[in-house]
Amino acid sequence: MWGYPPISHYLRAVSIYLFGFHVEPVRWVSVIAGSISVVVLYYLGKSIFSKKIGAFAALLLCFSAFHILYSRLSMTEALVLFFMLMSSYFFWRGHKEKSWKYMCASGIFMGLAWNTKYIVLAVIPVFVLFIIWVERSWRSLIKKNFLIWLATIFLVISPVQLTLLINGANPYWWSLDWMFGPISLPQQVSHPFIELIPRGIKIFIYLSARVGSPWLPWLPAYEFALVVLFATAFLHYVHFSLKVRTRESFVTLSFLGPVLFLAVSPVRHSYWFIYSLPFCLIMIASFTFRCARSLRITEVRLGGVVKGLKAWSHYLKFFVLMLVFVVIFSNTVIGMMAPVIDRGEIEGHRLAMLYVRNHVRDGDSVAGWWGSLHMYYINLYNINVTFVPLEKSSRETSFIRLAEFRLDEQVLRTLKPRFIVIDRQNFDFRFNATMKEEVLRNYEIVWFSNPNVGYFWGLETDNQIYLVLERKSE
Repeated sequence: MWGYPPISHYLRAVSIYLFGFHVEPVRWVSVIAGSISVVVLYYLGKSIFSKKIGAFAALLLCFSAFHILYSRLSMTEALVLFFMLMSSYFFWRGHKEKSWKYMCASGIFMGLAWNTKYIVLAVIPVFVLFIIWVERSWRSLIKKNFLIWLATIFLVISPVQLTLLINGANPYWWSLDWMFGPISLPQQVSHPFIELIPRGIKIFIYLSARVGSPWLPWLPAYEFALVVLFATAFLHYVHFSLKVRTRESFVTLSFLGPVLFLAVSPVRHSYWFIYSLPFCLIMIASFTFRCARSLRITEVRLGGVVKGLKAWSHYLKFFVLMLVFVVIFSNTVIGMMAPVIDRGEIEGHRLAMLYVRNHVRDGDSVAGWWGSLHMYYINLYNINVTFVPLEKSSRETSFIRLAEFRLDEQVLRTLKPRFIVIDRQNFDFRFNATMKEEVLRNYEIVWFSNPNVGYFWGLETDNQIYLVLERKSE
């Protein structure tokens, strides 16, 4: 089985049926799910802490360029995030109020998330660990409410998952083979453990501030404020989680689940961080209000000595609030500009196909990797060209491992397509040195795109650089 479980496809099919067969209804599923997620985050923050913290976290999410991007792309991220936030909200209410009804509702939304994308398998252990951590006993896992939660998840996923398995589709095997099998994608790069933290910080900056690069005048200050504020809030939460404070433990574990999965998975799609983003914003919001509250209640003596606090602590909290202001203001400005600037990571592909459309002649052909996206743009822009896939498999079966796809060199030598459209990452990964030399001898690079945003960070942005190679005249 290729792709993801069917829930997102069903919802898109309903949208197309209601509003017509064109691009916009396909995207509306993400738009609606992403918009409602802001409201759900407000109620989640309100339930865990207070109305102010919930509203602040929701405001940060509303203007997050990262969230805005994936709320308007036809991908599963916005829908999965919505289901996961709903599940987290009802799980917290069920645990706090000892209500089996809330736990049942949480299980329903977790099951829907499971039937949308299997990354939720990294989230379910978070709830298990939370129960064990705060209850301080393994026996808490066999209590009625938690068992109802597990049973509800099983009942929701059973119709879809059992149907897939009975019909010979094993999506779990495919997913595991994709992530931990033979190298099949450019993203399957192993890094030393010591590099995980600095790479994580780099990805965090990239995802949060990339729309502001390079035009935002105070971009370095924004990057600095992001890193310092997040690191301080995270350490603050870890401190209270180790003291087994229930609220802090729930938010910390919910944040760490997807992050740790992103760290250990060989296929590291940076956009998976979106599943941790809401809890990161709750951390920042509650930490901000804690600092502001402690400053507000501080009394200053006539001599200027801070009563009950050391002076450095007073100034440190004031410094944190300054960082918060930088983040809020920058986040708002960038979020307002995001729809205009950030067109997504495959914007280069769209521009490459527009170049082909403007230069194509009757009888021309274009070659590329993964034909679905090429065919989408060929049909969208009515390009009079024949598409030639560059990938081939060594066997024809119902289950083909990604690692078994190879470059079909004979296609280039026999059919001699006029254009090759491919991103730089796949060009470097799929073409060996001999084939690169042969291609560059017969083709010339006539157009290439820059990353959609200002950062040029190697592996993180090479997939955004699309090349158009045109065959030289013989």
